[in-house]
Amino acid sequence: MDLLRGEQHKDMAERGDFVIVKSDGSPVYNFATVVDEHLMEITHVFRAVEHLTNTFDQLSVYKAMGWKPPQFGHLTLMLNPDRTKISKRAGAVYIGEFREMGYLPEALINFLALLGWNPGTDQEIFDMDGLVQAFSVETLSKSDAIFDIKKLDWFNGVYIRSLSVPELALRVKPFMERAGFDVSDKARLEAAVALVTDRLNKLTEAPDMLGFLFTKDVAISAESFAGKAKIGPEQILDALNQADGVLRQVDTWEHGPIEASLRALAEAMGWKIGDLLMQVRIAITGRRVTPPLFESLVLLGKDESLRRIGLAIAALEH
Repeated sequence: MDLLRGEQHKDMAERGDFVIVKSDGSPVYNFATVVDEHLMEITHVFRAVEHLTNTFDQLSVYKAMGWKPPQFGHLTLMLNPDRTKISKRAGAVYIGEFREMGYLPEALINFLALLGWNPGTDQEIFDMDGLVQAFSVETLSKSDAIFDIKKLDWFNGVYIRSLSVPELALRVKPFMERAGFDVSDKARLEAAVALVTDRLNKLTEAPDMLGFLFTKDVAISAESFAGKAKIGPEQILDALNQADGVLRQVDTWEHGPIEASLRALAEAMGWKIGDLLMQVRIAITGRRVTPPLFESLVLLGKDESLRRIGLAIAALEH
């Protein structure tokens, strides 16, 4: 009796005698696994449906040895989104590699638990204790499971956002260090991480998002500002010069005064605030998509922010 698939039958008379020991004296799998399971007092065996045919040979060994067999359950296959079988040749990875890819262990466990099992409700997020309480063999699926990496990314994002800032900073730290950033200042790292908690889906994204806050080497060139055709290089240069001027007048380097000064400048220039902030953003970070600008300016500090705007001005002038 298979725990998932019910009664299974095979005429062993047609099978005949099968090999249990190779010519070199080593046992074959179907014999060795029976001995192993018996000695370890295994009561339940769950494995892929591909092993269903092996079970009949193994039950014959159990019977011949006079041992009570465990209960068997044969699980569904795990498939790629195109319903092809996951294999090493097709790019499958060792499960430990997911940690290096920026996935949280608790997110991966939750995701894998729902492949081939359904709690019978719409609930998707389970901690380990919740999984233990909700799990039932009766609700295991007989249909093949799809390994959807986008769904795993979603799970990972949910778990990342559930972490406290100090805990997330601790998880992000080794990825930042591996990318060559000095993140020894714990308070600074935590302040930076707080800016991207809602944006991170994988820990490996942190260096790309936050690297500009932990280096003085931000690559800026005139090409960095190429964007809307209606805003030419001369206009951008003028805007950055004026932004430099108003930011120098900010006495208290905090979000509120910085934002107020730049909004007032945009209004005085007749620019949309988003267009002005984009030029400052590129000057500060070298990128168009970054953590919130005002908070980033505060973290960088007034001197470093003005230095970068100055470098951008120099790049546009040449």
